[in-house]
Amino acid sequence: MSHKQVVLLAILTTLLFYGVVAVCLGSELTDQITDQQAIHCILGEARGEGYDSLLAHAEALRTRAENSPEHPTNGVYGCRAVFTKEIPYLKAKGILAMAEKAWEASCHTNTVFGSDHWGSLIIDKTWIAKMEKAGYKRTVVINNTAFYRKD
Repeated sequence: MSHKQVVLLAILTTLLFYGVVAVCLGSELTDQITDQQAIHCILGEARGEGYDSLLAHAEALRTRAENSPEHPTNGVYGCRAVFTKEIPYLKAKGILAMAEKAWEASCHTNTVFGSDHWGSLIIDKTWIAKMEKAGYKRTVVINNTAFYRKD
């Protein structure tokens, strides 16, 4: 490739990246759930499980908000979780920053394959059985959490 072609490709790639970011950040999703709410929900669900789990929950929450815009956080335990006393610890350990990064990245990733429901394989066995009986498909398991979508 010539120097001009490389520069042009770099410019187009940059514009495409920022265009995708703008589409994601400018979507109606911001009217349905704020970044702060989403991060709270993600931390409430997976604050002790590492980045992969935070990202998976963020993706599923984002999909839930797109699929159920009227009530995107209904049924999400983590949205009701109270962990205010843990915030200094979460900041110090970088977990809060990881949750923020996961929420931002979830706009461009799909590790849960479009899932908008999830449950703990340890705690939610009855709920999981109901989901599977109702025709929800398990798409992936990440850190003892099964993710589901309706096919």
